Amino acid sequence: MDSKTFINYFERCKEAEVVTHILHLRTKSYARHMALGEFYETLNGLADQLAEAYLTKGGSELNISQLCFTIPTDEKLFIEQFLEETRILTIREIEVDIQDILSGITELCKKTLYLFTLS
Repeated sequence: MDSKTFINYFERCKEAEVVTHILHLRTKSYARHMALGEFYETLNGLADQLAEAYLTKGGSELNISQLCFTIPTDEKLFIEQFLEETRILTIREIEVDIQDILSGITELCKKTLYLFTLS
């Protein structure tokens, strides 16, 4: 995976983590509160694993720009869009360990979307 693609996706992971944390605090649904809490906590660890795997493969330094984003009003749509961005990366030719982490992120998104249906 080229450096620019990786850094853009890593920034998106950190954005998703912060946004879902805020959505977790803002929702009035207990089920969504719990699902979003698990999402941002788990995504933090997966993003860390992703960065470490990238760096150990000789990836360039993670020069992260300032993150700027708005908080969406539709939690489900936000997770669906993040899932689609992750799926696009998983169809590329990339190292197995990075592919495994992306698969973990994909499963986390799917699980969260399923938990949303229970609310």
